[in-house]
Amino acid sequence: MTVTACQKYAGKNLPKRAEKDLLIYLLLILFSCSLALGQQDTTRIDSTNIQKRQTETYLRNLLEESIAKVHNTQEDFTDIEISELIISSMISKSGSDFFDYFTTGFSWPSVEGSYIILVSEKPFRTSTTQIQIKVNDLEVFQNVLQPRASYLEELASYARTITVKYILNYQQIMRDLDGYDRSGSGIY
Repeated sequence: MTVTACQKYAGKNLPKRAEKDLLIYLLLILFSCSLALGQQDTTRIDSTNIQKRQTETYLRNLLEESIAKVHNTQEDFTDIEISELIISSMISKSGSDFFDYFTTGFSWPSVEGSYIILVSEKPFRTSTTQIQIKVNDLEVFQNVLQPRASYLEELASYARTITVKYILNYQQIMRDLDGYDRSGSGIY
């Protein structure tokens, strides 16, 4: 009795009909694989070159549009300017309370120019902190904070008054700082 390859693969004796069906199935698979491997796509090379060119032109157009949009938005934002800004740089609860009291009653004086107020806090001796108020990077007010609410309200009111007076006199202060008597001739 001879054992065929199908029987060896299956591990048992198969009836003749099942053996023929299995052989036909395997031949079909083998034939379809050889047809698929034997085909070559000659149009694929041309289509990839066309796709590359289309992609390159699309990306170039997209880049040009993006650059144009950036230039247009920069032109649109040239007229925008922040003229009145208050920035908080607080680190403690009492500092945050001081800032709230300071900004609650603050009203901008009607003067020309842009002003940026920076209210900052830094650690001081023991458990106290020191508050600083700067207008356009020039220090206007500096004091030590205490955590009492009534003291914070009074100090914020006083700091508001000093800051508004400074903003009102800002143009005169700048003229005084840049005046003739403050500029040198360069000769020692």
